[in-house]
Amino acid sequence: MQIVRNIVTKEKSSIRQMGYDDALIVLVGLGNLLVDWEKLADGFTQTQGMDIFVPDVIRRESIGQSVEALYRFIEVHKLSKYQRVHVFAYILGGRILNQFLSMYTLPNLASIVYDRSPIQELAPVLATKHYPRLARLIFGKIIHELARTSYQPCPVDDIPIGLIIEGKATPIMCFFRRLESHFPLLDWSGEAFQQPYGDLMYVPLNHNEMYWRFDVYIKQLEYFYQSGNFGENARRIPFEDNPFEK
Repeated sequence: MQIVRNIVTKEKSSIRQMGYDDALIVLVGLGNLLVDWEKLADGFTQTQGMDIFVPDVIRRESIGQSVEALYRFIEVHKLSKYQRVHVFAYILGGRILNQFLSMYTLPNLASIVYDRSPIQELAPVLATKHYPRLARLIFGKIIHELARTSYQPCPVDDIPIGLIIEGKATPIMCFFRRLESHFPLLDWSGEAFQQPYGDLMYVPLNHNEMYWRFDVYIKQLEYFYQSGNFGENARRIPFEDNPFEK
């Protein structure tokens, strides 16, 4: 197994190359500050038969700069040589991916799975509302851009697209809920995410856990990349439990 680091960004990108015909790009979100990049790459290595690329492309200034970093990563690592490229995108990673695809083509793109959450996706708005300076200090201008811009769906519609929807709230979102006198209503339907999809599944995880609880969803994810759906064991109805309770 070849492990390649620091080729493009001189930061934290991790790669597992074993010479497969398929590649998986994992695009992290704002949680990149807390990610153990090596463990993350190892976790997705459980998807059989694919080289794994976890690029560190988030740029503090803007989504646009992050898109250009992703473009450079794809060019440097010659991802066009693969027969098929699949993508798993955490929340901000999905925003970067969709803007990238609106500007550039990836002819061998075979499928996309988005990690989505009606709770966690409120984080940029609530963080910049209650702690605007601290949010910018920690995450940069990009968090304010996320807070004020609406989701733009993937412009590619001829490949399998899946949604994995988180069923629980992170501790920070529980904290923000206590600060809000009128917390926004939560819509758990797939249509609420404004992203056309072919299949979806609900997982009993919060956003933080999505970065390490691979045992909960990795088999369904692997099945999706092979067949275009999450398989018969995937849960396709929302949970009835209170997502803010442990």
